[in-house]
Amino acid sequence: MTTPLEAATAALPDHHRDALFGAIPTLIAAVAGADREFDDAEMLAVVDELLASERTLGAAFRHSPAAEAAFDALSRRAREGDRLELASALARIRPALAELPDELADLFRRFVKRMALHIASASGGFLGFGDPISDEERAVLHRLVIALDLPLEDAERASFGMAPPPGDDG
Repeated sequence: MTTPLEAATAALPDHHRDALFGAIPTLIAAVAGADREFDDAEMLAVVDELLASERTLGAAFRHSPAAEAAFDALSRRAREGDRLELASALARIRPALAELPDELADLFRRFVKRMALHIASASGGFLGFGDPISDEERAVLHRLVIALDLPLEDAERASFGMAPPPGDDG
């Protein structure tokens, strides 16, 4: 069964459709590979998110030609990291999101926010102590928030490398 987001994305011009269908593996790789440490805990989080993308967003976000091509490169991208590749992907995703109805673009943004935080916090710290999100991962999360206009609750701002809202003492 096709989800509303899938149907709306499939109706977009090819370049917007491909940007959105290929976005999830590209963003997964950017977050997982930010600190060049792609360990077992992150791998499990990535698998969880791959399955969740299909359930939440639709099968085309996993099985379209654009998604398949991006998934094929996921492991290499996560191990090597490429800031220019992320910047290029974000530059394609943002205008594609603007072409979707607001409620569907918001669904996509909420999924990306949850997915990115899950992967970034999957490993790190020491024996459950300390911050599981590395500085490099936090920088990528910050870029995602800015580029894709991800909605943040006040409690989430620090995890995404964002300052508290004005007038908040912390």
